[in-house]
Amino acid sequence: MSIGTTHTAFPMDDASRVGEARRHAVQLAHELGLGDTQVGRVALVVTELGNNLLRHARQGRLLLAALEATREIEVLALDEGPGIMNLERSLVDGYSTGGTPGTGLGAVRRLAHSFDAYSEAPGGTLMVARLGGEDAPPSAAAAVNCGAISLPMPGEHVCGDGWALVQDAHRAVLMVADGLGHGPDAAKASQAALRLFTEEPWLPLRTQLERAHAALRS
Repeated sequence: MSIGTTHTAFPMDDASRVGEARRHAVQLAHELGLGDTQVGRVALVVTELGNNLLRHARQGRLLLAALEATREIEVLALDEGPGIMNLERSLVDGYSTGGTPGTGLGAVRRLAHSFDAYSEAPGGTLMVARLGGEDAPPSAAAAVNCGAISLPMPGEHVCGDGWALVQDAHRAVLMVADGLGHGPDAAKASQAALRLFTEEPWLPLRTQLERAHAALRS
């Protein structure tokens, strides 16, 4: 079972934002109980991806979240261009287009527990790195791989929307809940709906809606 987690966004529009994002990621890693070596890796990956966005990208953002179920820190780097012409080559140590040693993205891929990237030139680039999780219990075979991003409204610390995925080896069922408004009150409603869903996820859709309607009357 996967439960949606709220990410925190850090626009990479100034060098100081890299340090801000790194400190936040380190705090999340400590809260998850990761060891010193893992916390150090988190700090390095956030620094490398943040600096990469600052030097090369347009409208770059780092999105950070703690995934409690797997005890991982998720780091997403998003931008709106110019894109990477040869993504695989850019992940090889020694390759650089900016006069640097060219070890940043290669190091990110090595340090991360899992790593993936996609880029279109001139469209933009997405990179996702997850760190930690080495001592998490192994997960059962899953029918699908799924991921989502939930961001709070500016000025809020929680997102009023939520999602949950339940699956086994042959099937998967997903709920997305949109709380009315935004912030803590909306989150309270959406999380209540998700709790009901995860208790009995395989019920028919009509039954799910009736149970949620009854539970959310208040």
